Amino acid sequence: MADDRAVRVGPARADDRAVRVRPARASDREFLIEAILEAEKSGSDRIPYCAIFSLDEAELRALLASILDEDFTGQELCISGFQIGEVEGKPAGAACGWVEGSGGMSSTLVKANLLQHFLDAERLAAARPHLERLAQLSLEREPGAIQLESIYVRPDQRGLGLTGRILAEQIRVLQAEAPGAEKAQIILMKGNDRALRAYRKLGFAVTRERHSEDPALTAILPGATKILMERTLC
Repeated sequence: MADDRAVRVGPARADDRAVRVRPARASDREFLIEAILEAEKSGSDRIPYCAIFSLDEAELRALLASILDEDFTGQELCISGFQIGEVEGKPAGAACGWVEGSGGMSSTLVKANLLQHFLDAERLAAARPHLERLAQLSLEREPGAIQLESIYVRPDQRGLGLTGRILAEQIRVLQAEAPGAEKAQIILMKGNDRALRAYRKLGFAVTRERHSEDPALTAILPGATKILMERTLC
Protein backbone atom coordinates (compact mmCIF):
# COMPACT_ATOMS: atom_id res chain seq x y z
CA MET A 1 0.00 0.00 0.00
CA ALA A 2 1.19 3.52 -0.72
CA ASP A 3 2.60 5.63 2.07
CA ASP A 4 1.20 8.96 3.22
CA ARG A 5 3.75 11.23 1.62
CA ALA A 6 2.21 14.24 -0.07
CA VAL A 7 3.51 16.81 -2.49
CA ARG A 8 2.23 20.32 -1.95
CA VAL A 9 2.08 21.99 -5.30
CA GLY A 10 2.82 25.67 -5.60
CA PRO A 11 0.10 28.03 -6.80
CA ALA A 12 -0.58 28.11 -10.53
CA ARG A 13 -2.66 31.29 -10.33
CA ALA A 14 -3.51 34.00 -7.82
CA ASP A 15 -6.81 32.44 -6.71
CA ASP A 16 -5.33 28.98 -6.29
CA ARG A 17 -6.57 27.21 -3.18
CA ALA A 18 -4.60 24.79 -1.00
CA VAL A 19 -3.80 21.97 -3.42
CA ARG A 20 -1.65 18.94 -2.81
CA VAL A 21 -1.03 15.60 -4.50
CA ARG A 22 -0.52 12.48 -2.40
CA PRO A 23 -0.56 8.68 -2.75
CA ALA A 24 -3.97 7.08 -2.36
CA ARG A 25 -4.75 5.02 0.72
CA ALA A 26 -7.44 2.52 1.69
CA SER A 27 -9.71 5.24 3.07
CA ASP A 28 -9.91 6.75 -0.43
CA ARG A 29 -11.57 3.64 -1.88
CA GLU A 30 -15.02 5.17 -2.46
CA PHE A 31 -13.52 8.19 -4.21
CA LEU A 32 -11.37 5.93 -6.36
CA ILE A 33 -14.46 3.98 -7.39
CA GLU A 34 -16.07 7.28 -8.39
CA ALA A 35 -12.97 8.14 -10.41
CA ILE A 36 -12.93 4.77 -12.17
CA LEU A 37 -16.62 4.94 -13.06
CA GLU A 38 -16.47 8.51 -14.36
CA ALA A 39 -13.35 7.76 -16.39
CA GLU A 40 -15.09 4.70 -17.86
CA LYS A 41 -18.07 6.81 -18.88
CA SER A 42 -15.71 8.98 -20.93
CA GLY A 43 -18.09 11.94 -20.95
CA SER A 44 -21.18 9.79 -21.59
CA ASP A 45 -23.74 8.10 -19.34
CA ARG A 46 -22.59 4.58 -20.32
CA ILE A 47 -20.43 2.39 -18.06
CA PRO A 48 -18.77 -0.33 -20.17
CA TYR A 49 -18.15 -2.68 -17.22
CA CYS A 50 -21.90 -2.79 -16.54
CA ALA A 51 -22.79 -3.63 -20.14
CA ILE A 52 -20.01 -6.18 -20.60
CA PHE A 53 -20.57 -8.13 -17.38
CA SER A 54 -24.34 -7.61 -16.95
CA LEU A 55 -23.96 -5.65 -13.72
CA ASP A 56 -25.98 -2.79 -12.32
CA GLU A 57 -24.02 0.11 -10.86
CA ALA A 58 -24.34 -1.09 -7.26
CA GLU A 59 -23.00 -4.53 -8.22
CA LEU A 60 -20.14 -2.93 -10.13
CA ARG A 61 -19.23 -0.74 -7.19
CA ALA A 62 -19.09 -3.82 -4.94
CA LEU A 63 -16.92 -5.64 -7.49
CA LEU A 64 -14.51 -2.71 -7.78
CA ALA A 65 -14.29 -2.45 -3.99
CA SER A 66 -13.26 -6.11 -3.77
CA ILE A 67 -10.66 -5.77 -6.52
CA LEU A 68 -9.25 -2.53 -5.10
CA ASP A 69 -8.88 -4.16 -1.70
CA GLU A 70 -6.62 -6.78 -3.30
CA ASP A 71 -4.31 -3.91 -4.29
CA PHE A 72 -2.74 -5.96 -7.08
CA THR A 73 -0.24 -3.72 -8.84
CA GLY A 74 0.48 -3.39 -12.54
CA GLN A 75 -3.03 -2.43 -13.70
CA GLU A 76 -5.60 0.32 -13.16
CA LEU A 77 -7.76 -1.23 -10.41
CA CYS A 78 -5.21 -0.86 -7.65
CA ILE A 79 -5.29 1.54 -4.70
CA SER A 80 -1.52 1.95 -4.41
CA GLY A 81 -1.29 2.82 -8.10
CA PHE A 82 -3.33 6.00 -7.59
CA GLN A 83 -2.31 9.54 -6.81
CA ILE A 84 -4.96 11.78 -5.27
CA GLY A 85 -5.26 15.51 -5.87
CA GLU A 86 -6.70 17.27 -2.83
CA VAL A 87 -8.23 20.73 -2.67
CA GLU A 88 -8.55 22.14 0.84
CA GLY A 89 -8.02 18.69 2.32
CA LYS A 90 -10.69 16.89 0.27
CA PRO A 91 -10.14 14.49 -2.67
CA ALA A 92 -10.84 16.32 -5.91
CA GLY A 93 -9.03 14.31 -8.57
CA ALA A 94 -7.19 11.06 -9.14
CA ALA A 95 -5.22 9.03 -11.66
CA CYS A 96 -3.77 5.54 -11.63
CA GLY A 97 -0.34 4.77 -13.03
CA TRP A 98 2.02 1.86 -13.49
CA VAL A 99 4.94 0.72 -15.65
CA GLU A 100 3.61 -1.73 -18.21
CA GLY A 101 4.79 -5.29 -17.69
CA SER A 102 6.96 -4.42 -14.68
CA GLY A 103 5.72 -7.52 -12.85
CA GLY A 104 6.37 -9.81 -15.80
CA MET A 105 2.75 -9.81 -16.98
CA SER A 106 0.75 -7.40 -19.13
CA SER A 107 -1.78 -5.18 -17.37
CA THR A 108 -4.53 -6.65 -19.56
CA LEU A 109 -3.80 -10.16 -18.31
CA VAL A 110 -3.49 -9.05 -14.67
CA LYS A 111 -6.87 -7.31 -14.78
CA ALA A 112 -8.48 -10.22 -16.62
CA ASN A 113 -7.29 -12.61 -13.91
CA LEU A 114 -8.75 -10.38 -11.20
CA LEU A 115 -12.11 -10.16 -12.96
CA GLN A 116 -12.20 -13.92 -13.45
CA HIS A 117 -11.49 -14.41 -9.75
CA PHE A 118 -14.31 -12.15 -8.55
CA LEU A 119 -17.01 -12.74 -11.19
CA ASP A 120 -19.14 -15.86 -11.36
CA ALA A 121 -18.93 -18.27 -14.29
CA GLU A 122 -22.32 -17.26 -15.68
CA ARG A 123 -21.40 -13.58 -16.00
CA LEU A 124 -18.03 -14.45 -17.51
CA ALA A 125 -19.66 -16.70 -20.10
CA ALA A 126 -22.20 -13.99 -21.01
CA ALA A 127 -19.38 -11.44 -21.32
CA ARG A 128 -17.34 -13.49 -23.81
CA PRO A 129 -19.04 -12.14 -26.99
CA HIS A 130 -18.59 -8.56 -25.76
CA LEU A 131 -14.91 -9.15 -24.97
CA GLU A 132 -14.37 -10.58 -28.43
CA ARG A 133 -15.89 -7.43 -29.96
CA LEU A 134 -13.72 -5.22 -27.78
CA ALA A 135 -10.64 -6.82 -29.34
CA GLN A 136 -11.46 -4.81 -32.48
CA LEU A 137 -10.41 -1.67 -30.61
CA SER A 138 -7.47 -3.12 -28.72
CA LEU A 139 -4.41 -0.89 -28.51
CA GLU A 140 -1.31 -2.60 -27.18
CA ARG A 141 0.44 -0.94 -24.28
CA GLU A 142 4.19 -0.71 -24.72
CA PRO A 143 6.21 -2.77 -22.20
CA GLY A 144 8.34 -0.48 -20.04
CA ALA A 145 6.21 2.60 -20.75
CA ILE A 146 4.39 4.48 -17.99
CA GLN A 147 0.63 3.97 -18.23
CA LEU A 148 -1.89 6.55 -16.98
CA GLU A 149 -5.52 5.51 -16.48
CA SER A 150 -8.71 6.37 -14.59
CA ILE A 151 -7.88 10.07 -14.82
CA TYR A 152 -10.61 12.11 -13.20
CA VAL A 153 -11.26 15.53 -11.64
CA ARG A 154 -14.57 16.41 -10.02
CA PRO A 155 -16.51 18.90 -12.16
CA ASP A 156 -16.64 21.54 -9.42
CA GLN A 157 -12.83 21.42 -9.04
CA ARG A 158 -11.87 21.75 -12.69
CA GLY A 159 -9.86 24.74 -13.84
CA LEU A 160 -7.25 24.44 -11.08
CA GLY A 161 -4.77 22.48 -13.19
CA LEU A 162 -5.29 19.33 -11.12
CA THR A 163 -4.97 16.92 -14.03
CA GLY A 164 -1.51 18.21 -14.90
CA ARG A 165 -0.40 18.18 -11.29
CA ILE A 166 -1.58 14.64 -10.64
CA LEU A 167 -0.07 13.26 -13.84
CA ALA A 168 3.22 15.07 -13.21
CA GLU A 169 3.45 13.42 -9.79
CA GLN A 170 2.53 10.02 -11.23
CA ILE A 171 5.30 10.32 -13.81
CA ARG A 172 7.81 11.51 -11.21
CA VAL A 173 7.05 8.56 -8.90
CA LEU A 174 7.07 5.97 -11.66
CA GLN A 175 10.26 7.29 -13.24
CA ALA A 176 11.95 6.90 -9.87
CA GLU A 177 10.85 3.26 -9.87
CA ALA A 178 11.75 2.70 -13.54
CA PRO A 179 14.44 5.21 -14.61
CA GLY A 180 14.54 3.65 -18.08
CA ALA A 181 10.95 4.58 -18.89
CA GLU A 182 11.09 6.74 -22.02
CA LYS A 183 7.43 7.57 -22.57
CA ALA A 184 4.05 7.90 -20.87
CA GLN A 185 0.89 6.59 -22.54
CA ILE A 186 -2.85 7.22 -22.15
CA ILE A 187 -5.63 5.27 -23.88
CA LEU A 188 -9.02 6.95 -24.23
CA MET A 189 -12.11 7.18 -26.42
CA LYS A 190 -11.71 9.59 -29.31
CA GLY A 191 -15.03 11.32 -28.60
CA ASN A 192 -13.86 12.51 -25.17
CA ASP A 193 -12.91 15.95 -26.52
CA ARG A 194 -12.41 17.63 -23.16
CA ALA A 195 -9.89 15.00 -22.07
CA LEU A 196 -8.19 15.02 -25.47
CA ARG A 197 -7.64 18.78 -25.28
CA ALA A 198 -6.35 18.55 -21.72
CA TYR A 199 -3.79 15.85 -22.56
CA ARG A 200 -2.61 17.72 -25.64
CA LYS A 201 -1.94 20.76 -23.47
CA LEU A 202 0.18 18.50 -21.24
CA GLY A 203 2.36 17.45 -24.17
CA PHE A 204 0.64 14.21 -25.21
CA ALA A 205 0.08 13.49 -28.90
CA VAL A 206 -2.09 10.91 -30.64
CA THR A 207 0.12 8.15 -32.04
CA ARG A 208 -2.35 5.36 -32.82
CA GLU A 209 -6.07 4.80 -33.14
CA ARG A 210 -8.43 1.89 -33.74
CA HIS A 211 -11.93 2.22 -35.14
CA SER A 212 -14.73 -0.27 -35.64
CA GLU A 213 -17.95 -0.10 -37.62
CA ASP A 214 -19.48 -2.87 -35.51
CA PRO A 215 -22.79 -1.39 -34.23
CA ALA A 216 -22.80 -3.82 -31.29
CA LEU A 217 -19.84 -1.93 -29.82
CA THR A 218 -21.85 1.25 -29.40
CA ALA A 219 -24.14 -0.67 -27.05
CA ILE A 220 -21.30 -1.23 -24.60
CA LEU A 221 -18.86 1.64 -25.22
CA PRO A 222 -19.15 5.45 -25.28
CA GLY A 223 -17.77 5.46 -28.83
CA ALA A 224 -16.37 3.41 -31.70
CA THR A 225 -12.79 4.73 -31.81
CA LYS A 226 -10.01 4.38 -29.26
CA ILE A 227 -6.82 6.41 -29.38
CA LEU A 228 -3.43 6.08 -27.77
CA MET A 229 -1.63 9.26 -26.75
CA GLU A 230 2.04 9.42 -25.85
CA ARG A 231 4.50 11.84 -24.36
CA THR A 232 8.25 11.40 -24.55
CA LEU A 233 9.93 11.68 -21.15
CA CYS A 234 13.26 13.34 -20.47
